[in-house]
Amino acid sequence: MDNNQGSFLDKNTLIAAGLTIAVWVGWTSYMEKKYPNQGEAIVQTTEVKTENGEVKTVADLQKSKVDNNEVSNVNAEQNVGTIEEAEEVYESLSFSFDTVSFDVVSKGMGISNITLKNYTDRKDKEIEISTVSDLYPNFGTKFKGNEKFLNFKLTKISDTEVIGEYSKDGITIEKKYEINPEKYLIKSTLSMKGDSTLPNVQTLISEKANAPAATSLFSPSLDKQEIVVKHKEGLDREVFSNEEPYVGEMNSSYFVAMTTHYFGSAVIDHSSVIPNFSSNYDKNSEASLAYLTYPSFAGTKTLDLSYELFFGPKDIGLLKSIDANLMGIVDLGWFSFIAEPLLSLLKWLHAVLGNWGIAIIALTLLVRLVVMPFNIMSFKSMKKMQEIQPALKSIREKYKDDQVRMNQEVMAVMSQNKVNPMGGCLPMLLQFPVFIALYRVLSESVDLYKAPFGLWITDLSLKDPYYVLPILMGLSMFIQQKITPNTMDPAQQKVMALMPLMFSFIMISLPSGLTLYIFVSTVFGIVQQQLFMNKPQTA
Repeated sequence: MDNNQGSFLDKNTLIAAGLTIAVWVGWTSYMEKKYPNQGEAIVQTTEVKTENGEVKTVADLQKSKVDNNEVSNVNAEQNVGTIEEAEEVYESLSFSFDTVSFDVVSKGMGISNITLKNYTDRKDKEIEISTVSDLYPNFGTKFKGNEKFLNFKLTKISDTEVIGEYSKDGITIEKKYEINPEKYLIKSTLSMKGDSTLPNVQTLISEKANAPAATSLFSPSLDKQEIVVKHKEGLDREVFSNEEPYVGEMNSSYFVAMTTHYFGSAVIDHSSVIPNFSSNYDKNSEASLAYLTYPSFAGTKTLDLSYELFFGPKDIGLLKSIDANLMGIVDLGWFSFIAEPLLSLLKWLHAVLGNWGIAIIALTLLVRLVVMPFNIMSFKSMKKMQEIQPALKSIREKYKDDQVRMNQEVMAVMSQNKVNPMGGCLPMLLQFPVFIALYRVLSESVDLYKAPFGLWITDLSLKDPYYVLPILMGLSMFIQQKITPNTMDPAQQKVMALMPLMFSFIMISLPSGLTLYIFVSTVFGIVQQQLFMNKPQTA
């Protein structure tokens, strides 16, 4: 009986003790969680030695552990949805040549930090192309419908060769760059394979959008930005700015370029699959975006692309050596068939004479010599006009109150003396296309960008800063007008007398190289006219 009772008491005691310990441990744990400061107070006097030899209290170590856990928990909660982006690690390879420097980035295997070393802006800083945020790597590759660019593993083969590799979700891509720094060009190939139908691939051209500047035919802006698209039906050119962005799309594009006034970047396609073009504008980063999309058809498991990437000056000779179609990014206007040989001749004269201003003067004289036979015809007509001036004056006085009869009599006298009233206009009409073509050459050609003439003319692509040439041009036009016979009545003559003043006003904002051309041409015309017109003008 006693043994059984002792055994029973021992069992009950053990159970009670176990329950007591469990309750105490549970309660202590609960109180520590509810009142953590009390837990610190219990251990704050206990010291331990850390691995680096520092002596810290258990409370300090416990607090550090709690804080780290709390930070980790907060970060985990706040970064939901960005873990995938955080895992992406992008790399870059830097390239530097005598002409250009840039980085090849693994994001889309795009090109960033493009700097042209042989050119400077108006503030003498090196020209940077495609300066936009890292969100839009220039020439970057991605799949259509996915905002995220592909992350390539880059391998530098040589100083001018890079290979990028991508493999994910059953798709493998190899993208290769062969760099030609002398032409500001990269030859690119892209080979893609997949286990099933491949997605559409896109290549991006990006540029920081500019605010639009006031511009007109006679006051061109040097800050314009354009998208130029060559397609099977011709060439399209659209202005792109951060205030009036051009957004559009087009099927079957052969090249797409995004340019400023003198520089630009372009993708020239050589693939068997002709890409489609689309463009949009990102307001947040103020980026102009143009995409070439290469379509993939059902069942397509392999895709091979070939294209060239250009980023440099809009030099006609350079562009022509790359691809004749690429010359379209330079806007030479309606008379481009005249402008191109004029530019070639101007370059040759510069190579011989060593100064762009002197080359323009020489070009002016050559143009005047070419049209000289027509000028001689004009001078003969004007000489006959001089001879009949007394008769014309008499008619005007006699029929001053009858305008119709006066015009009839004037035309009769001209017919009798075989005088063509339009004879003096022929040389002007012939020179007009040359004038417009040269205007385009001098305002668009990067050759004249920041080209000095001498003295106060430090940039022939900009207006005369002191307006000396426009004033001299206006005076020379006024003199030429005075020594040229005409059949106009006094009212018309007064209107025409204002033309030199109006023309000078127009030329104030035009490139000084063009004003120089008109001034020299007018002076040459005065001298030429005096040589051929032996008789002085009669009143």
